[in-house]
Amino acid sequence: MGVMRGYLCDRCPLAFEIGGYHFWSLDGQCEQAVCRSCGTMHRLTEQHGTCQVAALAGPVRSLPLVTKSNGFGGEYQDYEWPFTEADWQPVGQHPGGIKALGQLACSRCGAAGQMQSLEWPPHPDGFWVSFRDVCPLCGWPMPFLYDSTVN
Repeated sequence: MGVMRGYLCDRCPLAFEIGGYHFWSLDGQCEQAVCRSCGTMHRLTEQHGTCQVAALAGPVRSLPLVTKSNGFGGEYQDYEWPFTEADWQPVGQHPGGIKALGQLACSRCGAAGQMQSLEWPPHPDGFWVSFRDVCPLCGWPMPFLYDSTVN
């Protein structure tokens, strides 16, 4: 169970999805983060004490709005990520796991300590999600496009 949240900056236009979830049946968890230096998304998957990291080749710079069928003869518009699961390239293991997300270096630009998830870096008061809906690259206001609960 968890929350994934999608964002698209109107200014630069960086697009990313961050958040995390637990997959209880396999005793593991996943966290997606974006590098605040270059905008590349990373995925950390921790299972049985081992944390594997995968990343996209670079930042996502578009998030098309496409028309889809609702299966009942109607249509609706939805955002469609311009990549597939196969585009997530293995980076390697991350010592310390998801709890050490703040120490992960970006696989694209090499910046350390620049990963942004919904909860990292921790908010100073310790109670609120730290991501404040501002583009990590250009600082422009960045309201989220969707908030999905992952079961």
